[in-house]
Amino acid sequence: MKLCMVSGADFNGSFVSGHMDCMFDWVSTFNGVHRSIASIKDDIHQLDEYDIVMLVDADRFLDDANNIALECSCKTIFVPEGTIYRHLRTPFGNYEKFHRLLQNVDLIGAVEEDRIPWYESIWDTKAFFMHTPTSDRLLSGSIREKVKGKVERILVCCNLGFGEPYTQTNLPTSLGIVKKTGRETLLCEIPPDHARFMVEEFGIDKISYMGRSPYLFYMQEVIGPSKLLLNPSELIGTSRNAIVGAAVGTPVVGNMHSHTQQRLFPDLCAYIYDTNKMVDLVNRLYEDPIFYKDVCDRAFEEVQYYSKANAKKRFEEAVEGVMG
Repeated sequence: MKLCMVSGADFNGSFVSGHMDCMFDWVSTFNGVHRSIASIKDDIHQLDEYDIVMLVDADRFLDDANNIALECSCKTIFVPEGTIYRHLRTPFGNYEKFHRLLQNVDLIGAVEEDRIPWYESIWDTKAFFMHTPTSDRLLSGSIREKVKGKVERILVCCNLGFGEPYTQTNLPTSLGIVKKTGRETLLCEIPPDHARFMVEEFGIDKISYMGRSPYLFYMQEVIGPSKLLLNPSELIGTSRNAIVGAAVGTPVVGNMHSHTQQRLFPDLCAYIYDTNKMVDLVNRLYEDPIFYKDVCDRAFEEVQYYSKANAKKRFEEAVEGVMG
């Protein structure tokens, strides 16, 4: 299979990510190449030599993406990253182009696994579950084993260094829970001025915060040693927070509507504005060691579903279905 990824990123050629578990890992997984949209927009038929072209962050180049899907001989996959509703809230002009793209491509790489029937019923386009391949290093358990003890702190963060807009993390809910529990808390990945304002506004004193650090550092030194991670995020997608928490042995209290949360931490699901339930879950994790261990052990078993090998298998099966 000859694969090319097209995105707005400004580089061309083969690519092996130096940043674990990012979308560009699909290129290295299939020994493919990446082309920036700027480098091919004047001659999109350069893409005819490939079997499969993945269109990533195509909301930045919807006109060109639609032209590629309609005119090139390759099969095309559109990956609406983040949550589909972020795209459907755009102004009508972009909404219409986005809608056309979902119709024009051969496959939709759905990061929201539970919405596959929804995609297929509305746009009549075959969809499959497509998430960032999770590295063997993370899922091997080696990082989990290196964590020698838990720091008695709650962790509140954005999307682990991947740039999730902090306004979608539902930070007020997290801080409301922290205030009710009165427990030590670490905020990370949140702009310091915003964090300071929220902390002062809520009158919380057992709290500290840090900025962005490398992904591996987060896993080993921040998430792994934390007692738990609060993740009542409005952004669903495929939750890296839940996946990393499961892999390193840190329970995640999160959005009941997240398919990832449901698979990995079903006992820690809550409506994202039900602070009373989330406070109860936090307290139980602190006070019930048997429950804590059971939650973590189950999550580690289930997280293998997101491995690179399983992601690659799902991708290949979906592509075979449209290649004929």
